[in-house]
Amino acid sequence: MKRLVIYPTFLCPFACQFCYNKNHNSLNERLTPDLLKQKVSEILDDVSEFVISGGEPMSWDKEYFNSIVDVLKLFNKPITVEAYPYSLANYRDDIDYNFSYDFTVRPRALEAWENLMRIKKPYSLTVTISPLIFKVYPNALLYKFSILENLKEVEFKPYCKNTVSAFDITKNDSLVKFNKILLSNKLNTKFTLKNKTNIISKMLGEYNPQVDICLMPNGELKYKDFEGEILTFKPLTDDVLKNDTPFIYPENIDLYDENIIKWCQEYGVI
Repeated sequence: MKRLVIYPTFLCPFACQFCYNKNHNSLNERLTPDLLKQKVSEILDDVSEFVISGGEPMSWDKEYFNSIVDVLKLFNKPITVEAYPYSLANYRDDIDYNFSYDFTVRPRALEAWENLMRIKKPYSLTVTISPLIFKVYPNALLYKFSILENLKEVEFKPYCKNTVSAFDITKNDSLVKFNKILLSNKLNTKFTLKNKTNIISKMLGEYNPQVDICLMPNGELKYKDFEGEILTFKPLTDDVLKNDTPFIYPENIDLYDENIIKWCQEYGVI
């Protein structure tokens, strides 16, 4: 089954260059707890977990954030919040967090780093491989993450062209080189590098990522997929909801394409 990614509001204090949601950043649309409960009830049997995204969940009014979480807890499915930890105002011990962290790419990076060091419960990190991240050697990123006491998993995901930004990250094979260094690293880290587990699953024929079902601030249900190379929200159909709908990256930014698999097999890097 698929994840249900809930966007209660796109409100965010930042305007990161690569963000595909910043053009939706508005105070005029906010998902009400009652509408959230209604929409989740309609598709509950077709989703396996809830993800609260945005916008920036750590910037929302605490009472509103808690009301969203409390409604979702009624349905007894796993809840994860995707957030940038520049603030821990909306941190709760009873749910999971997948934090974004890209070092110098986003504002207030030092505060975010210090908060990552303070968190006592295990958490995951997602790093966007954006144009700015190429300034840092991949193994240096992994080494720095190794000092985070409660980090359980790191996943590097490629920047995707979207309706707002269209950076080129494939220039001079930068993405391929970055990916090869990640996959071939021999650092003794306490956390799991999800890129390695994903490529192994792909090699075994077990890698089958599904598109995300998305609940928008106005209550519309959509799903996230590509139009060519552009990442966008598409209107949800019953066919997409009920059946396997793979999430496939465009070939030029696919971290797990056949060429990478052959390279891993040839050099025995996994």
